[in-house]
Formats: sequence, C-alpha cells, structure tokens
Amino acid sequence: MANPKIQSRMVYRELIRNAIYDKIANGDLLPGARIIELEWAKEFSTSQAPVREALRDLESMGIIVSIPFKGTFVRQMTVKDLLDIHKVRSGLEGVALKNAILKATDQDINEMSAILNKMKEHTKRGEWEEFIEEDIHFHRRIVELADTTELMKMWNLCNIKLWTKFNVKISNANLIKFANSHEVIYEVLKNRQIERAFDVMEHHFEEMVEDSF
Repeated sequence: MANPKIQSRMVYRELIRNAIYDKIANGDLLPGARIIELEWAKEFSTSQAPVREALRDLESMGIIVSIPFKGTFVRQMTVKDLLDIHKVRSGLEGVALKNAILKATDQDINEMSAILNKMKEHTKRGEWEEFIEEDIHFHRRIVELADTTELMKMWNLCNIKLWTKFNVKISNANLIKFANSHEVIYEVLKNRQIERAFDVMEHHFEEMVEDSF
C-alpha cells in the first residue's frame, strides 16, 4: 500500500510545479526573478521538500536555473533557444502531421478548421492571449490525431505554452501573420498531402522566428 505522506508530497510537487510554470508563462515571474522555496511552501501550506522537487522538475525542463550559494532563478530565454526548440518541434510535428494525415477523419479536419477560424477571430480583436491558447490547441490537436503516446510525451516536454508566448512577444510580426501561417498546415492535412508534411512544418517554424532578429 502506498505511503500517504509520499502520495501527498507528490501531489504538492505537481501543484507547485504547475503553479510556478504558469506564473513564468504568464509573465508574472520574469527572467531573473528569484524563486524562494519558503515562500512557495507557505503558499501551499506544506514543507519545503515538495517545493525542492518541483524546482528540480522545472530545472530539468530548462525553465529555471539553480546557482550555488545564490538561489534559484527564472531562466533567461533567448532567440537561439527558440530556434533550437523549434527545430525539435519541427521534427516532432512533421511526424505527427504525417500520421494525422493518415488517421484523421473528415470530422477531425472540420474541427481543425474551426480551431483555425477561432485563431483568426482572435487576431481581428487583438486578443493575443486567446490567440495563443488556440495556437497551442491547433498544434496539440495535430499531435493527438497522430495517435502516438510517445510522440505526445516528447511534445509535452517542449514547454509549448512558454515558448509560444515568448515567440509572440519578441516577434515583429502581427497576430494576423501568425494565424495565416497555420493555413498551409491545415490545407496539407485537409488535402492529405503526406509528401508535404515535413516541409510545411519546417517552413512554419522557420517563419515563426524570422521576424525576431
């Protein structure tokens, strides 16, 4: 039988990890901000042990950095980091799109069209937070349609929310350009153009950062 104390610590670890991640992704914790274990332990009315474990998880994800004798800080993200993560995503989502083309039903493709339309509506209203959520939804749905558990696990490790927000924030492109860049991906899926899956994803992610320099 599982130890209740260990189970409780694991629950707190996940809750604290997710809370810190969301604050970083939402811009409440900026690059360079110090993360103090005791404060988070008080926030969740727990010991510092699950906080340390949560911080280790976030550090392994490349989101924070621990500096000996100084503390733990939100990591500074760079355009080079963005390029690197987009290269990884390009490969993963190229595979996902190829599999999705083979497996997606007409209903699935209609759903993708609806997501794309929502993205465009948000751009018209300048709702960038809502746009980002639909952007992430669009890409996640492609990975889900690939119906590959391991692929989804690897995709989740890419910290999609964090990097998508960073990309939109530093880019000189407007939201309309971001939304339109997804149109080609949708057309490749809709028309079952499996031979274009990798190229269209590679081009998509290259385009996402070209206005960031």
